[in-house]
Amino acid sequence: MSIDYGGWTNIRYNHFQNEDNDESASDSLRNYNFVDNRLWFKLALLPEVLEGHKHAIYVRLKNRYIMRSGDSPGARYDNDGPHLDNAYVILDFRPVWIEAGRRY
Repeated sequence: MSIDYGGWTNIRYNHFQNEDNDESASDSLRNYNFVDNRLWFKLALLPEVLEGHKHAIYVRLKNRYIMRSGDSPGARYDNDGPHLDNAYVILDFRPVWIEAGRRY
């Protein structure tokens, strides 16, 4: 049996200045911060009896956080998640195998 795991974070910052091309009006949005977190793990089972056959489970979760600043009284903070981004299972009974789930 093997267990792999990991994750990544994507951070994006946008700064807007005079977004509506009107100097007399204040901007409704000045800054936009976006943080995208992904965590994943994979569990694989390689039975010694079944040479070359591999069963596996993969799961990836995502969570997105958005922070806005500006003159607009709208939503300033938004947390979207955690959500199940990817999840699949592989059952290998060669010459037949089964794959089920959400996979890119």
